[in-house]
Amino acid sequence: MSIDNELELDEGSGYLVSVSDLMSGLVFIFIITLVAFILNFQDAAQRTARVQEKMETEIERLNTVKKRMESNDYIRAKLLQELQRRLEEEHGIIVNVDEAHGVLRLTENAITFASGSAQLNDDNLIKLKAIRNVLEDVLPCFAINLAASLSSCEGEKKDHAYLEAIFIEGHTDNTRYRGDDTGKLNWQLSVNRAIKTYMELVSASELLKSMDNDNNEAIFSVSGYGEERPISGHRHHVPTDDQANRRIDLRFIMTPPEFTDAEKELLIKGFKG
Repeated sequence: MSIDNELELDEGSGYLVSVSDLMSGLVFIFIITLVAFILNFQDAAQRTARVQEKMETEIERLNTVKKRMESNDYIRAKLLQELQRRLEEEHGIIVNVDEAHGVLRLTENAITFASGSAQLNDDNLIKLKAIRNVLEDVLPCFAINLAASLSSCEGEKKDHAYLEAIFIEGHTDNTRYRGDDTGKLNWQLSVNRAIKTYMELVSASELLKSMDNDNNEAIFSVSGYGEERPISGHRHHVPTDDQANRRIDLRFIMTPPEFTDAEKELLIKGFKG
């Protein structure tokens, strides 16, 4: 073999060695890149799993808080239903219940007021006494200062289900006193009706008067709305002598459950989200 041929072979072998080294380097780089990708993927998957687990935990806690809030509404609805049932079955007194707003409505089928008057006749006073007796039987288990001491309340679940307030709300129809264009006298009349009902229901009962909320405040109070809150189907555009609107509503407010700071944050997130 000539010297020229040997040189050509050496040069070709060197070229092949360089290509082989290059391929080996590329394979090594690919393996390193693949390993890095796998490690990053595993790390991302772990982070995703931790975030998902945290979200599931927060959702579970939020659902627990939500159930506690819904429990209040549920127990209040059962309370209103029980009052309605007993008034009808035991005394023949028909009342309406608005569960969503916590209202026990003493319609004209329960008690009635004459137009422009806050007085009640003997028949209405007898009905109010019957209503008072039912309230005395049912409500003390929902008063935080009485429930623990009453044997009749034993075994009943009352967590987060105590009464915060009961508003005795007076109303009028939209007929006004002569010369009163503002309706101010109707507001005063509605308050007087609420006060009259309060005197017959609460002031006449040592038990109901003693009911307090968790702030040691009296549960019963009064308010008046004049003609501003007619019942559904009884909204009139002209002055109308409507006995249905001359009524008393009992509005029940439950004490909200207590929340930790973490639970409050969850609620805020829940309302925003």
